[in-house]
Amino acid sequence: MRATSQLLFAPYRLDLQNEQLWRADHLIPLRAKPFALLRFMAENPARLVLHEELRKAIWPNTYVSEGVLRVYLREVRAALEDDPESPRFIETIARRGYRFLAEVQRLTSAGTSAAVDSTTESSKTPAIVGRNAELARLRGAFAKASIGARQVVFLNGEAGIGKTTILETFLNEVADRDEVWIGRGQCVEHRGESEPYLPMLDALHRLAHHTDGARVIETLSKHAPTWLVQMPGAIDDAAFNDLQKKVDGASQQRMLREMADALEQLCLQRPVVLAFEDLHWSDPSTITLLDLLARRTERARLLVIGTHRPLAILAAEHPLRILAHELADDIARNCRCLRSRRLRSPSISETELSAMRARRYG
Repeated sequence: MRATSQLLFAPYRLDLQNEQLWRADHLIPLRAKPFALLRFMAENPARLVLHEELRKAIWPNTYVSEGVLRVYLREVRAALEDDPESPRFIETIARRGYRFLAEVQRLTSAGTSAAVDSTTESSKTPAIVGRNAELARLRGAFAKASIGARQVVFLNGEAGIGKTTILETFLNEVADRDEVWIGRGQCVEHRGESEPYLPMLDALHRLAHHTDGARVIETLSKHAPTWLVQMPGAIDDAAFNDLQKKVDGASQQRMLREMADALEQLCLQRPVVLAFEDLHWSDPSTITLLDLLARRTERARLLVIGTHRPLAILAAEHPLRILAHELADDIARNCRCLRSRRLRSPSISETELSAMRARRYG
């Protein structure tokens, strides 16, 4: 065992004493300055690291341009095989800095492992093993959404494979570290005709009962009254009766337009995360709404996450299957929809196993 600690972010580890980057037993060449950049990022996970902060940490007595910084960053990304368009490790925050997305563990000389301390790290997030890649994708999507590039992510896998655990881990993490509105909706299996927009109404109900729920209700009243009238418990009886008169006979097109506008107004105040579970049971109206939200060209701090069973088991004409394929091939300019990632039994690296043993047995 080395005398000093190592930083572990599967499948890589940083040997801090020898300034080396390893992947399992394979040494990955990395020059001194790129190594220092990677080390600083890994020691400050999840939070925004500003350009100036990086320069002062790595070149304390020398001024270097952002161009030099980008050169070294490209070297780090090449070493990590990290795609800047769909990052697993380092996310670029335009004109501001960078964010290290992966979960980082510090392995000490005593053989113990602990999460690297960060002011943005969630104390409530449960430790899950073998899902770092999926969590990194969600963190990367949220980072993009936070600067106005709306995101839609589909997470699919067989029943019981762990979709809900990944989603809950991510949502707890985001809720703890960011000022964000989170609306969560559940699709339910039905026989016969289902209620239109059920998961969206479920999400709005949760948003309305947020600490700042009054601001959500105010926004809905102004921009989406056809939705607020379907939430009678959110407003008093007199306001509800007035609202019913105003929206009587509203079309589905009006409802769609209102919700798109209302969400964009909410996103001006803070990022919004909508999480819809079990979309394979969704009603067609909800899929139509997702399609609209994904294709809108207006910038919005909006992240939509949908979980569902594998598309292959759905009928060819299932609206979710059609939507997923269309979004993968034809994405609106300001919306980058990540391809559906089919979850399988987690592949656990030796690094993650070591960390898990350390957490369990001390």
